[in-house]
Amino acid sequence: MLRLALIGCGRNAAAYVTAAGDLRNARFGAVADPDAGRAGSVARALGAEHHAATLAELLEASAESFDAAIINTPNDSHAQLTEAAAAAGKHVLTEKPLATSYTAAVAAVDACSRAGVRLMVAHSLRYTPALRTVKLSLDDGELGRPGLLRIHRWMPLFPGDRTNWKLDPSRNGGLAIHEAVHEIDLALWMFDALPERVYASARNTRAGGLGMPDYLQIHLGFEAGGMSLIDLALTLPHGDRYFSLTLVGSLGTAYADDHHNMQLMFGGGNAAALKTEPHPLAVAAQVQEFVDAVDAEREPAITGRAAAAALLVAEAVHTSVETGRALVRKDDGYEPV
Repeated sequence: MLRLALIGCGRNAAAYVTAAGDLRNARFGAVADPDAGRAGSVARALGAEHHAATLAELLEASAESFDAAIINTPNDSHAQLTEAAAAAGKHVLTEKPLATSYTAAVAAVDACSRAGVRLMVAHSLRYTPALRTVKLSLDDGELGRPGLLRIHRWMPLFPGDRTNWKLDPSRNGGLAIHEAVHEIDLALWMFDALPERVYASARNTRAGGLGMPDYLQIHLGFEAGGMSLIDLALTLPHGDRYFSLTLVGSLGTAYADDHHNMQLMFGGGNAAALKTEPHPLAVAAQVQEFVDAVDAEREPAITGRAAAAALLVAEAVHTSVETGRALVRKDDGYEPV
C-alpha cells in the first residue's frame, strides 16, 4: 500500500480528493498547506492522519506517514519541492510544469535519479479519454505516420485578482511554460520526437496588459515535413472553455474535443445540456499510473525527462515570441535563425 502526501491544497486538490476513493493499492497519509484550516479540511476529506504547513514540517514530524509526495503548489516551487522530497527518499508526482526553466527541470530529474526515487509529471491532457484514444489509434498504426497536429485551447482568464500567482510570469514561468507546455507535451507525445523548428507569436489583447500575453500561436516543425499548429487563448468570457485536437496521418485522421460528451436532459421546459467533465477522470488515471509504476519499480508513463523536453521547447517558444525569429534545433537546444 503506497502512502501519499498531498503538498498544497489549492489548484487541483478537489480532483485529488475525488480520485482518492478509487485508488488501488494507495491511500493518503498526510497533507501540507500553509492555510491550517484548509489543510485540516482536505486531510479529513482524504482520510489522511497528518497535516502540516509545509513539506519540510511533514518530513520533520511525520516522515513515516508517507512514501510519495504529490506536489500541487505554484509553479515556482515545483523543482525545489521535488528535490526536497527526493532527498528524503520519497517518490514524486508533481503538477506540470516540472520547473519554470529547462535547467531547473534537469536538476530535479537528476536529483530523483541520484536518490533512486520515481518521478512523474502530471501532464493531465494525456489522460483524458478522447486523447488517449487518438494516441492508441496512432500507436496501433491505424492513422499511419503523423503529418499535421492541430490543437485549439481557448479559456477565460484565470480567476482572481492581479496578485494571483497564475498571472505573475515571475512565478508561473510565462504563458508558454504555464499553459502551452500542455499542448507542447501532446505534440511531442504524438510525434514521439522533438521538433526541428519552432516559431511562435503572441499578443496581449487587454487594455492595461497582464504582464504576459493572453494569446499565443505556435508552429512546431518535425522531421519529414510533420508539423503541429497550436492556438492558445485566455480571451474567452467567463464561463465554459473549449479544446479541440485534429491529427492528420498518412492513413487516416482523428478528431477529439471536450464537447462530445454533452448530454441533453429533458425534464420539462427547455432542454439542458450536461457535459461530462474529463479532468477528474484524467487526474485519477494519472495518479493510478504513478502508484502502479512505483509498485512495479518501473518508469511512469510521463517521465521527468519527457517533461523536461516539453520545457525545452516551451523556452524556445518564449524566445521566438521575444525575438520574432524562428529557432532551429542544434545539439541539445534551439538557436535563432
